[in-house]
Amino acid sequence: MSDPIDSALRQFVMLKLANLDERFRILDDGTIILSDTQAWMTLYDQLMRSPDITKHWSVVWIKSADDWQDEKGQQCLAANFAAVRRGMKLRRLLIIADQLWPKADHLPHESILRWVQDQNRQGINLDLARESEVNQESDLVAEMSVYGDRAIESKEFDNKLQTMRLVLSFDSDKIQAAMARWNRLKSYAVSYWTLLDQLEIKE
Repeated sequence: MSDPIDSALRQFVMLKLANLDERFRILDDGTIILSDTQAWMTLYDQLMRSPDITKHWSVVWIKSADDWQDEKGQQCLAANFAAVRRGMKLRRLLIIADQLWPKADHLPHESILRWVQDQNRQGINLDLARESEVNQESDLVAEMSVYGDRAIESKEFDNKLQTMRLVLSFDSDKIQAAMARWNRLKSYAVSYWTLLDQLEIKE
């Protein structure tokens, strides 16, 4: 039976965190909890550069037009685009608040549409879902990232829906559960390419 925890990747992450000299907590099961998001961005960039990670699935919750528009958001996109150029397969599912993608509109509001288009042009495969539809299963409205079959990252929010801490787990059971959750989310989503194709048919 294989080790349920990816010890090699965990050691890599621990080394990077030690070099960052940031405070973090380690749970008994090997899970790492980090509250400094700037330190996490440095670690995120290193994970995206890892030759052992060839695919990256993520769920992003877009609550307002300001999300991902700050320096950290731009750093994350830069790391994504560089990873795609190196051959990594990236797929991102966007849960979009209804005020940014009303049911009467075929595409999201222009305030976030360029951000979506930029990712599509750079080779990130996008799926889009309206928050109200995903809310039929309320536990699905959350953010996560899956690094191949090696690790899963999730976010914990405060009562203002701001990121409070990041949790990184190397447990194979949790990774499998995350992918099962991804498949549930997919039933509420449509690919961005499908939306574009449908738009061409309408025109």
